[in-house]
Amino acid sequence: MFRNEALAAGRPRWLGDVLLTQSVPVKVAIGGSIVLAGAVVALLAFGTYTHRVTVVGHLVPASGIVKVHPMESGTVVSRIVSEGQRVNRDDVLYVISAERTQRTGAGLHASVAAHITSRLASIKLDIDEMKRLHLLAQHEQRSAIAARADEVAKLDALMQNQRDRVALSKVSKERYERLLAQSFVSGEQAQEKHAEYLEQRARLGTLQRERVTAVRALTADSQKLEAMPLAQQRELARGLRDLATVEQELAESEGKREFAIISPVSGVATAVVADVGQNVGASAPVVSIMPVDVPLEAHLYVRSNAVGFIRAGDRVRLRYRAFAHQKFGHFRGTVISVSGTALPNTDIVDVDLYEGRFGARVPVYLVKVSIADSKTGQGETLPLRAGMVLDADIMRETRRLYEWAFHPLKSMGGSI
Repeated sequence: MFRNEALAAGRPRWLGDVLLTQSVPVKVAIGGSIVLAGAVVALLAFGTYTHRVTVVGHLVPASGIVKVHPMESGTVVSRIVSEGQRVNRDDVLYVISAERTQRTGAGLHASVAAHITSRLASIKLDIDEMKRLHLLAQHEQRSAIAARADEVAKLDALMQNQRDRVALSKVSKERYERLLAQSFVSGEQAQEKHAEYLEQRARLGTLQRERVTAVRALTADSQKLEAMPLAQQRELARGLRDLATVEQELAESEGKREFAIISPVSGVATAVVADVGQNVGASAPVVSIMPVDVPLEAHLYVRSNAVGFIRAGDRVRLRYRAFAHQKFGHFRGTVISVSGTALPNTDIVDVDLYEGRFGARVPVYLVKVSIADSKTGQGETLPLRAGMVLDADIMRETRRLYEWAFHPLKSMGGSI
């Protein structure tokens, strides 16, 4: 008639009913765990991570810095260039003395130069004397030609007079021949006139032969005068060649004794390290020439185990050590090129930076990076200078977090 529950409620019980309850903190913890798990899943699904390579480098002009070395070792006797000075191509930067002292105390190159200078002076005197003799010879030849011309003119006058005598003698001879035919003169008289006529003709022939000889001599003298400048020029050229040879010897001797270091390009002189009295050698630069109005770029040293996937166009984040990145932030850049071979140790510009970064001489590759800008977040432009050291993050592959998490498994699966 009554339900079991109603009958049980009327009987006395020594134990009460069990009630299941949950406290508020447990609910919050469960909810928080669910939210956290969702956040982790969302982060793995939608979050990304970019692998980066951190390297060191320094700033250089895009066209490079020209380091000027002496041709040989010597002592600086004059320093014309100063730090920050604007120089042009072929400007003299230093004067270096390479003089060697003999046991006598005299300079070796100075003694050689003095001997060559003496030879040079002697050759110059010979050339001057040669020119004087050439002028004298031409003057004498012209005088001889003038005398020959006068002789020919005199012979022409004598020949004209002799022709007149021949004509008169001929007329007299013919007249006596007619008188002889008329028996007005004797035969001896006619023969005398004939002999006189023949004598006058003989004299005319002699004058003609003398004129021919004089004309030939005049022609020969004229030809000799015409050929004289060429012959003299050849003789003078031999002397000038000897002079040039000795001058070259003197220049080479002076060059070995003292030489100038000139600027190969135009720009601003920097890193002027040598001063008067210092010894310099061909292995170390004495000054660097930085081009003017040339943008700077970053040269980064990357180890061989990190250079594999770096390509032109990769993004780069730059931090200049001279400007704390905590204050001035990072700066953007883009990879321009990656060297195809490892750099020889001799080609590494900053050896201290290189060894300080890697601890040993390991192969590195040169990565060139163009700088997007040098403005800070406040719009301030940093005064960047060539040679400034920097740290750089080369941004490589970007993937979602779950792809990075499962990449080892994928690699293992591909290798099985």
